[in-house]
Amino acid sequence: MDDIKLYATTHNDLSHLANLTEHFSKDICMDFGIDKCKINSVKGGQILQHSTYQLETGQQISSLDQNEVYKYLGYNQDRQIQYKDTKLKLQQQFKQRLNSISETSLIHHAIAQTDTKLTPLNLSDITIQNNETQIDIPTKINDWTRKSLHGRHRKDLCQINVDKVASNAWLSCGELFPETEGFMIAIQDQTIETRNYQKHIMKLRIPTDQCRKCNSGSETIQHITGACKAIVQTDYKHRHDQVANIIHQKLAQKYNLIPQKLIPYYKYVPEPVIENNNYRLYFDRAILTDKTTHFNRPDITVHDKKNHTALIIDIAIPNSHNLQSTISDKLSKYTDLRDEIKRMWRLSEVTIVPIVISTTGIIPKQLHQSLSTLCLSQYTYIQLQKAVVLNTCRIVRKFLQQETQSDTQRISSSCQHTSTELPASTLVNNIPLSPNTIIISSSH
Repeated sequence: MDDIKLYATTHNDLSHLANLTEHFSKDICMDFGIDKCKINSVKGGQILQHSTYQLETGQQISSLDQNEVYKYLGYNQDRQIQYKDTKLKLQQQFKQRLNSISETSLIHHAIAQTDTKLTPLNLSDITIQNNETQIDIPTKINDWTRKSLHGRHRKDLCQINVDKVASNAWLSCGELFPETEGFMIAIQDQTIETRNYQKHIMKLRIPTDQCRKCNSGSETIQHITGACKAIVQTDYKHRHDQVANIIHQKLAQKYNLIPQKLIPYYKYVPEPVIENNNYRLYFDRAILTDKTTHFNRPDITVHDKKNHTALIIDIAIPNSHNLQSTISDKLSKYTDLRDEIKRMWRLSEVTIVPIVISTTGIIPKQLHQSLSTLCLSQYTYIQLQKAVVLNTCRIVRKFLQQETQSDTQRISSSCQHTSTELPASTLVNNIPLSPNTIIISSSH
């Protein structure tokens, strides 16, 4: 042991303990590291200036200043452990060490040696393993489909109105990090630890499975991704607007309303109204009509002045089981507005174009028709799908982190409250310090 703390209630007691420590250190041939020794006097929760302590060798141990900290067992302390500074320091050290390891091949070799078909590194190996009972792919798919919970995504993919190949395009494009792909697959399989999953699947004893934000329904993964009323105007709207940005920018460039330089969709800010001699493009703008129309604010409206036509574009990102009903709702919702625009603007044709993608990236066949109506590339759905997948993952992570952060704040608040209940001392490593304390670091 080469570090020691001495606690005493008075200056004389502290000096007596220091003398004993000095004599004992000499007997075991150890010397004081004066540059690491300090005296810390605390009274009423305040650090007091203390007279220096002089060793028999003539060396002196100075007092700890008001704003000075000392390091004990690697942690910065004064009246108590500096939790915030320590946490930041540990995070920085962890990132530095992780980056150092990542620059070498150590992680790759470690994973390759222990991989048992749990990572993509060994997916090409089709040899039979002892832990496999089903090796036939159709059998695996049937077993997956029969699962009441994990098989729901498979059933959603098999709907008549769903393009199965396009719905899985995000897995083959290679534009997402493996961590994001894995997290989205967990969302699709409904293995995320929501309150509903914890209570009814994991059988944990939690008070309720109600949503931690809106408290108006069971907290399932579907509720988080597309049905929580508390985040409709924030997180859901942000995801919706990201998709709308992609469509708006492509249309604006197609009609030569903005420069052809491509701006990332997450940085693109659409103008409410832009037009030239041939086209007018509205974004999230109410259309004034002679007759009262309840739904008169589509996401995007295109007015073709030359051909006397118009497009009413509305975007929705529902849960997978609501795809077809959402499409039907969009088509009927703007019927009155379509008739009014056609009459007021004296148009030959007005078309309602729904842009609908599920929260988990499932692509309905209707989306291809909509993109064709807009004369956009048939591969535009890949970019739309990527934006939806990334934002859904962000929503779920943010949602689940709320309770963890609240628990951390409660623990931190409890620690602060405990330390203030000791007016004549302080806490270091959860040990109450007396008014006079000396910290000694010795070395051979």
